[in-house]
Amino acid sequence: MTYYSKYLKYKNKYLELKNMIGGAFSGNEVELDKLWKARNDTGKVFEVTYCGFKPFYSQYCWISGTSYGVGFFLYRFNNATNTTSSVMTGHVKNGKYALWHLNESDIMLPLDRCEKVCENLLYKTTISLPTTDSELKVLPTDTSFDWSHVQNSWIYQSGQKFFKTGLKQKK
Repeated sequence: MTYYSKYLKYKNKYLELKNMIGGAFSGNEVELDKLWKARNDTGKVFEVTYCGFKPFYSQYCWISGTSYGVGFFLYRFNNATNTTSSVMTGHVKNGKYALWHLNESDIMLPLDRCEKVCENLLYKTTISLPTTDSELKVLPTDTSFDWSHVQNSWIYQSGQKFFKTGLKQKK
């Protein structure tokens, strides 16, 4: 094996790993505007209702996809022209937006089955998630899912079954 082929092999492994764990995407304001508009057009931009976030943000949406690892919440500041606004701990400021990157350890296992949902599930998971469902032991990569503001959780669909899970509470 030549040095160049070794380089290509490890470069591809690095890129694959980078895409799996994500978290590095911060984009620029133009890219974030496009993501925001796309989510708004599909009815997936919601008003912030959590009282701890209300002083900072007005609206939010969930962004996922293979280039974003597990995914991130994208928040819009209360005053879109105020780029000096503070952000919550763990959130990354970018112009009129703040990003909150998540990793697998932030997400609870999908334990609860739920009834069929009316919401469009617009994403495919980039990670496999184990379940305690007796008939289904794991939700594989590419399982349909999306954030549900109404249920305050992620909704997953595997075949005709729906599952939900939320954020882990930080201690």
